[in-house]
Amino acid sequence: MISVIFIAIAGILNAVMDVIRFRHTTSIFNRECNIKIFHIEFHYFFNPFYFSQNKKKKIKIFNFYIERPLQLADAWHFSKMLMIFSFILAVILYKPLFHLWGIVILNKITEIVIYGLAWNIFFNYFFDTVLLTKAKSSKKI
Repeated sequence: MISVIFIAIAGILNAVMDVIRFRHTTSIFNRECNIKIFHIEFHYFFNPFYFSQNKKKKIKIFNFYIERPLQLADAWHFSKMLMIFSFILAVILYKPLFHLWGIVILNKITEIVIYGLAWNIFFNYFFDTVLLTKAKSSKKI
């Protein structure tokens, strides 16, 4: 069951990546960001068009200047890193959901459907509604 939760989290993080890449102007990420964590400044962290400026920054660790890791350059790469971690945790913590009378192939097909639904439901919900601004997400179908 915990694997399904991590697959759903991976779907949410993939929605974050796609919204940042394809719907940035109508998303909740369309703003300037001045976050500072551990003496690392994240200007325009959520804007994919400033990626090269974010990556060129150097950080100081123990009096040595090193280039900022790519995963910390912008929100797209950070979400990608967390999505991969989520997949790894889903694989490591995998346990079969249930056993249907010992029919292995039916168990696997059922689990594939459940994992696919977890991914698609959470991805589409966050991509279409949660991560967009109110004016865009309140459209009528």
